[in-house]
Amino acid sequence: MSLNKVLSFLVFILILTQISGCGSSTSSNPEPPTEKISISENLDPRAFIPPAFSSTNPTTTSNHSISVTVYDSLGVVHVVTVYFRKSIESRIENTWEYFAVVGASDSISAVDTVGASGTLVFDPFGRPISITSTVNNFDFSGDAEQDQVIEFDFGTPTEPDAIWLDGTIQRGSSESPTSFVSISENLDPAASIFSVFSVANPAGTSNHSISTTVYDSLGVGHLISVYFRKSAVLDGGNQWQYFALVDASDSTSGTVEQAASGVIQFDLSGRLNSIFLGIPDFDFVGGCIQNQTISFLFGSTTVGGGSGLDGTTQI
Repeated sequence: MSLNKVLSFLVFILILTQISGCGSSTSSNPEPPTEKISISENLDPRAFIPPAFSSTNPTTTSNHSISVTVYDSLGVVHVVTVYFRKSIESRIENTWEYFAVVGASDSISAVDTVGASGTLVFDPFGRPISITSTVNNFDFSGDAEQDQVIEFDFGTPTEPDAIWLDGTIQRGSSESPTSFVSISENLDPAASIFSVFSVANPAGTSNHSISTTVYDSLGVGHLISVYFRKSAVLDGGNQWQYFALVDASDSTSGTVEQAASGVIQFDLSGRLNSIFLGIPDFDFVGGCIQNQTISFLFGSTTVGGGSGLDGTTQI
């Protein structure tokens, strides 16, 4: 047999093999049907509560979404969009709903259809404490088996003292809640005395102010303002008061709140002499821990044996 005939015979066998399906192909080794999807998302605790979810208008009735790829019983690929909707915001926890929507082109009904739904509840640190599934029934288009069940795994429920977990959480950032604020300001010894401080008119009833960012238990940052009012001239120096205010958009009452106050005194040289701190009580909006304690540190005092010059002074 000539070489050309041998080569022709081998080519014929190769073609015959491909036609008969003996070679590897995607159709002969379909993907198994999807049974479980793991989702690790960070939902924004500052999100507003939208209208009730609608699969025909999911964008404006949800706060967040992701797309995932799944396979039906025939190994055919489909895209499922998971929408998250914030449904309840309280002083102790936030509740979200999720909806897994199959698009019209992938659904046997030929309309956008919710295949799975449920709720996720987060504690004031943004950790999931309850995960429930209310619907799970996927009917994909084509000849695939109907009523396919796909488990949605959002991670492990909360663990003591844990902040970041292995699944879906609800955190503004990785920042820990603020426990103290250090303030190093120089107040004017010649400032005028204001007889009273007004939360309704803080700028007009104080001599000096600063703004600083603090974080709640969800890692959400809030801008607070600290106002200083010269309140008295004493034999040994000047006395000032400070007032920490939370903006209306950040407070649970929806109004400007005075969350902390106290008295600081300086000697005749302008050194910090003594500090009298009030009890701080910060109530931030958004489902975080309430009555958050944030201490204000103004530096060492001369009464306490310090220099009185390493923090807030009046020189």
